[in-house]
Amino acid sequence: MLYSKSGLPEESEIVLCTVTKVYYNAVFATLDEYQNKTGVIHISEIAPGRIRNIREYVAEGKKIICKVLRLDVSRGNIDLSLRRVNEKQRREKNTQLKHEQLAEKIIE
Repeated sequence: MLYSKSGLPEESEIVLCTVTKVYYNAVFATLDEYQNKTGVIHISEIAPGRIRNIREYVAEGKKIICKVLRLDVSRGNIDLSLRRVNEKQRREKNTQLKHEQLAEKIIE
C-alpha cells in the first residue's frame, strides 16, 4: 500500500502514475500518490521528437513516473509530462518508493 497524500500535487513535482487510457493524441493516468486523481499527458510530452505510435511508449496498466506541468484548480485538470523526467529523477523516485514499501513491511 502506497502512502496517500491529500489535495493536489505541486507544479514540477515528480509523481508515480498508472496509465488508464491511451488515445491517439493523449494518455490519461491516475496519480497513485494522490488518492487516484487523474492527469493527462499530451502526445508532445510523451517523448522528444516525432511519435508515430503512442503505444510504443505507454500501455494501459503500466506504472510510469511523470512530472506535473500545470494545475488548473478550478477545472481539476492536471497536466503531466513523461519526457521531462530525466533518469536521475526516475531513479530517486523509485528509491523513495522502495523505502516507503520497506517501512510499511517493518511496521506490519
